[in-house]
Amino acid sequence: MLRIRHLALLLLAAVSSPAHADWIPPRPVTLALPAAAFAPSTTHPLTFAVRANGAPASLAWSATTAGPFTLPVTPSFGTLFVPAESVRVVTLSLALPDTALGTAALTVTLTYEFGGGF
Repeated sequence: MLRIRHLALLLLAAVSSPAHADWIPPRPVTLALPAAAFAPSTTHPLTFAVRANGAPASLAWSATTAGPFTLPVTPSFGTLFVPAESVRVVTLSLALPDTALGTAALTVTLTYEFGGGF
């Protein structure tokens, strides 16, 4: 009888925890933002893609820049709904001034609402 109990406890422990095999669940969303190099005094479109990994995702996003020169980004914020297992693309416009010498950083921040809608 003791062997049956031990076997039952071992089976219960193995079935109850999906992390027993070091399984790490995917993040709710994935953001893909490419690197780019542009010449001064030019305007370019730059897109980023957001994928909902599983459940649908309602997101608010904002784009900010940092560096030795001002890099205007239009639009600089917005909202986005991504259906489950789908990808949505947002296009930004970057206007480089004639003083654009050096490297600037563009950061896109996502604020995620779990499975909700706006």
